[in-house]
Amino acid sequence: MARLGAIGLVFVGLLVSCGKKGTEAHEHEIEVFFSHAPDPAVVNTSVSLLFEAEEDGEHVSVDSPECEIEKAGTGEHEEIPLTEEDDEPGHYSGTYVFTEAGDYEVHFNFIHDTESEEQHFDMTVQSP
Repeated sequence: MARLGAIGLVFVGLLVSCGKKGTEAHEHEIEVFFSHAPDPAVVNTSVSLLFEAEEDGEHVSVDSPECEIEKAGTGEHEEIPLTEEDDEPGHYSGTYVFTEAGDYEVHFNFIHDTESEEQHFDMTVQSP
């Protein structure tokens, strides 16, 4: 009986260890870095929106990358097409012309490991 109990404890220990490994693997997250040019962004000027996706310090491609622009407080989103650089995986860019000065939220949506993720960034657009 004591031997069966020890085997049971070993089995439970293996299950706990396996669960821990799964948790550690899930901790790897995609970090997205955002920049724009020109900086500062100016009304009625084409602005390049640049995103870099990284996992563990390495650039990685993500599935279904999308960018949405929202003027703060309005709730209205406008989708901006993005392209991935052919020679640089994980680098995405799009352009947009802001018609009003003010504060904006830039949303970068993507799919990673079959889960939808979103990161947003704040930016200010200035009058000329």
